[in-house]
Amino acid sequence: MKGKIFALVVTALAFLLVANIPVDAETYVSGRETITITSITFDGDYSVSNLYMPAGGAGSNISGSIKLWGGVNISQVDYMNFTVWNNETTPIKVNLTVNGVKLMDGATVASGATLTKTKTDYTTAGGNTSLIYINWSFNCNQTDDEYLNITIVINDGTVININSVATVTEWVKTTPHIEMNKDDTWYSVEDKIHVTNDATIDLTNINITFSYPYQALNPSSTNILISALNSGQSTNKYVSYQKQGPYVKSIGTPSRNAFGEYELYMRIKAYEDEDNVTWTIDPTSAEWRDYFPQLDINSLEIYINDEQVEFTTGSIYIEDIELEDGLNDVYMKWTPAQQPIPPTPTEEGYGVEFYIGIIAIIFAIIAVLFLITYRK
Repeated sequence: MKGKIFALVVTALAFLLVANIPVDAETYVSGRETITITSITFDGDYSVSNLYMPAGGAGSNISGSIKLWGGVNISQVDYMNFTVWNNETTPIKVNLTVNGVKLMDGATVASGATLTKTKTDYTTAGGNTSLIYINWSFNCNQTDDEYLNITIVINDGTVININSVATVTEWVKTTPHIEMNKDDTWYSVEDKIHVTNDATIDLTNINITFSYPYQALNPSSTNILISALNSGQSTNKYVSYQKQGPYVKSIGTPSRNAFGEYELYMRIKAYEDEDNVTWTIDPTSAEWRDYFPQLDINSLEIYINDEQVEFTTGSIYIEDIELEDGLNDVYMKWTPAQQPIPPTPTEEGYGVEFYIGIIAIIFAIIAVLFLITYRK
């Protein structure tokens, strides 16, 4: 009994785990008409303290590189502070270089004092603000109680290269279906926005603004907020909506060709490339019966964009249709169904039936005359 209970618990836990696993990544594909990210804004922060304890001893260099996010350059940095704190009992001499620009060149820092260099000092010294990184190196003539602190702050930064930090893929949640009328066809999709922070700085208040593709139906919100994304992390956000489905844009009149076959031409309007479309045609329905006179379903052939397609009979059902963005040509042909012909009576059979009828009529007339004469 205990073994059965344990098995049930394990099964229940396994179900819960599977239920909380997001849809498999293979269902989201690129190359579709998805939402378009138009802008990304964010706040960024990088702070590190007590950096100086070089293994090489006094005078040895320490260095680092701070990568900004999404092509943002130093011109968007609000605070870029390099601060040296001298906790020695004697003055120290320090050297600091940022992106090849010397901001401290043998500068003296008194005991208990600090020395800070800012973005303004950097630009005044000829520093390049179009760089998307901050490379620095530092050394000091002491190694015990002096420290380098770095602070980088970006407020309301705007991503320059959106494609480097965010990608959009799409999952077609319901199958597109061809209908006779445009208003009767739509299908559901879900777009996944994958955002990666490959920068050195931590990010907060990431605001992603986007627009919908032109075939979107009833779009709603146009922005998503990510509260925080630390350096090296990534996250996904999702946008669900409906798209206009394919429909019969134009249809001709069925006509007979030189071989006596019926032919029917039409065009299907699609709003993007699709490869999993279905189509149901009921030749007996009010909207379709006039287009399939004398239909012999067994002789019917259907071509879409010059490719013959298979279908199931009853109602004509086609699946896995490939459509191209724009107009798609459809051609159908069939041999007219043979109408039942009533049997032609033989000459001998016709004579017997005819004469029997005549004789019956004669006897009826005689009987009527007899009754009339008898009553008189």
